[in-house]
Amino acid sequence: MNELDYRWRGLFRAIATIPRGRTRKAVYAGHCEGEPLVPTQALSAVSLSLFAITGIALFLFGHPRLGALIALVLTHSFRFFIEFLRADNRGAGAISPYQWMSLCSIPVVGGIFVFPANELATANLKQGLLALGTPGVVVFLLGTALGVFLYPGRSRVTFAKLRFGVRDN
Repeated sequence: MNELDYRWRGLFRAIATIPRGRTRKAVYAGHCEGEPLVPTQALSAVSLSLFAITGIALFLFGHPRLGALIALVLTHSFRFFIEFLRADNRGAGAISPYQWMSLCSIPVVGGIFVFPANELATANLKQGLLALGTPGVVVFLLGTALGVFLYPGRSRVTFAKLRFGVRDN
């Protein structure tokens, strides 16, 4: 956070986090133990959730294309700017590959308005929620959750040991 312009430091000082412990990525990859950092993960979680809620609200009120456009443009724009606040190595360029992907996605998403499409009158929330309980959807969601847990949910950098024993009193 010390590398930020003084105006940005003042804005983020109140919510800064200080990583401690060898297993924190900011410590082992960024060598930032004990330094105040901008909580990019927390900012992302809150901001992206608000963008999603905005998109869902517009969808439910009969504006699906506008909801998608606003939600996707906001998320990609946010991703571009939040990367500047991370302590990660961004490679040789000033803009990381993730930032390039975000920038390139914005005009692609803008194509939603170029091609004509039938607008939905209104979304049927009750019918949609009932569909979530069908066996095919449940199996699909469980399979997806299992896949996410087994592959990307596994760290290839840190590890843990679990030991059991009997204490002699």
